[in-house]
Amino acid sequence: MFYNARGMVFFIGAYFCALFYSAAALASFGLRREWKAVVFVLWLLLGASLPLGFFQRRYSSQLRRVGGVALAFVLHLSAVFLFLDAWTFLAARTALDAPSPRATVIAINAALLWIAYGVARAQRITVRTLHVKLPSPAPRPPIRLVAVADVHAGGVVERRYLQRLQKCVARCRPDVLLLLGDITDGDIPCALEAGLDETLAAFSAPLGKYAVLGNHDIYAGEKASVRLLRDSGVDVLQDETRVVGGAFVLVGRNDPRGRHFGLPRASLASILKDLGGTTATLPVIVADHTPQNLEEAESNGAVLQLSGHTHGGQVFPFNLAMRWIYGISSGLRRMGNTTVCVSSGAGLWTMPLRTVTDSEIVLCTLSFEIDF
Repeated sequence: MFYNARGMVFFIGAYFCALFYSAAALASFGLRREWKAVVFVLWLLLGASLPLGFFQRRYSSQLRRVGGVALAFVLHLSAVFLFLDAWTFLAARTALDAPSPRATVIAINAALLWIAYGVARAQRITVRTLHVKLPSPAPRPPIRLVAVADVHAGGVVERRYLQRLQKCVARCRPDVLLLLGDITDGDIPCALEAGLDETLAAFSAPLGKYAVLGNHDIYAGEKASVRLLRDSGVDVLQDETRVVGGAFVLVGRNDPRGRHFGLPRASLASILKDLGGTTATLPVIVADHTPQNLEEAESNGAVLQLSGHTHGGQVFPFNLAMRWIYGISSGLRRMGNTTVCVSSGAGLWTMPLRTVTDSEIVLCTLSFEIDF
């Protein structure tokens, strides 16, 4: 889940601070003394399922699913309690009235309804449509490229969800299927238990199935992830190019976090420099899991870059954080002659809910114009 111990320690530390804070706040709401301890302990036990799922192998998948639910509750209820505590703090120093018990109950119920809305919204897989014109030396029929990012199979994404995803992709009738990384949630056995290999094998695309690795695929083990994908009929591109249907060059890039695991990332210019002959005249489409250094695709003449990783933030306020870090949370951006599409992803990371974005796949129709 994390590429170094510092990131893990920071996440677990912040999580436990929020867990203890929300447990104490819940136990303080008008409960009898004997029930306060019960609520406090039960809340801590529920919350402990998340970190236990990272380290306990035998029941890892079950603990991660329960832990994802716990994280959603801890995150949202901690936000509510912080708001109420700030209100109380200001009321003690101003003429503002302190929050009443009724206001507190309303705030907690609003958070619970918001979580329920996020869970329902996360189960619906939408299709983002995109139309891109590519130059061509001769007339060609359009190509339907379906891009699927951030499946995260094996975490809170289970077999039934993968089956719905497979049906959604099939309805788009792809000529080319492109997996944009984080296909697993960082654990190969859990992904196999969820049926990822069966889903990948069931995908059909006459012009090929291609993939790049995301950071979670690398956490799961680069070689194991590549083996899983290739055994399922998916061509994995690691700073490599493929000519697809004689119509365009697909460039699959290594993820920047791979450098922490001995997987370097070449520059786009160095990947493209070996193209020669008629291949050098074909339009270039870049698949890059993480949408950083977007100007590199533009400066190297790529017509389209497809990325994922951000999940569109998935829940507030992480959408704002993604926009601040990458300049785009999800959606489209035009950079010169390059179109950048950042998908909010087909799956879910840790929490089984989305409140600010949709689970989606991208259907990109590539049409070809004669290049004089």
